[in-house]
Amino acid sequence: MAVDFWMHAFATGLVRIDSDVLDLGCGCGRFAIVLRRLNHKGWKFAGTYTGIDVDQEMIRWCQRHFPADRFRFIWTDQYSQVYNPTDRAQNPHRLPLEDDSPDFVFSTSLLTH
Repeated sequence: MAVDFWMHAFATGLVRIDSDVLDLGCGCGRFAIVLRRLNHKGWKFAGTYTGIDVDQEMIRWCQRHFPADRFRFIWTDQYSQVYNPTDRAQNPHRLPLEDDSPDFVFSTSLLTH
């Protein structure tokens, strides 16, 4: 699914090879893995990827397993019945990004979790 998603996004021009991508609810980084491994005839992802999630364990795993120069993973202390039931934030979340900084924002399966 993640490979098909990215191939469609690149083919239709939604994402460029140098885009700044934001993934809301990145989980274990399954969509980031495709970008990290992308190498088709020398064509590699040269942009940046930021993944945000409430599952602190998954964020820590991603931070250890992806190159920090282009892949950033941020834990958000927002309520989730399963992944973060204590919700210490109690306030609306502001993304830790500059205004208008991502070129492409997406989320998959966020509302089902």
